[in-house]
Amino acid sequence: MSEDTVSTKKSLPPITLLCVISMAFVIGAGVYMVSEIPFSPNYAVVFLLVGVSLLVFIAIIGLLVKIDTFNWRVFFQVVKWTLAAYAVISGVLIYVFIFDKMSGKSLGLLIAALVLFALNVPVNIAFTVARYQ
Repeated sequence: MSEDTVSTKKSLPPITLLCVISMAFVIGAGVYMVSEIPFSPNYAVVFLLVGVSLLVFIAIIGLLVKIDTFNWRVFFQVVKWTLAAYAVISGVLIYVFIFDKMSGKSLGLLIAALVLFALNVPVNIAFTVARYQ
């Protein structure tokens, strides 16, 4: 590994860490909602967790846009296929939520959390792969 490669990798923003933080908030929202079944959860808590996750994800995108020297070809190739896989998984889970007759705020917040999770994982995987290519 050349010295230039090492210095470039050290100067990259902490995308992986921020993806994990964003996913932790989304997973926390899902766990909280499920723990309140069959009662109605406190939607303010779930909305706050999903909102913080969304803000962290927006920060991730902002940091990604600022990266100059990066293997974007590999990043987009990996993100494309992992996003396709997570879209299928998310679609099946949304179908299950609707089939179980979940509706209203619960369904909306779970779908929002699932979409954020399905975006975070491909970005995290693609960033990690492209970083070391």
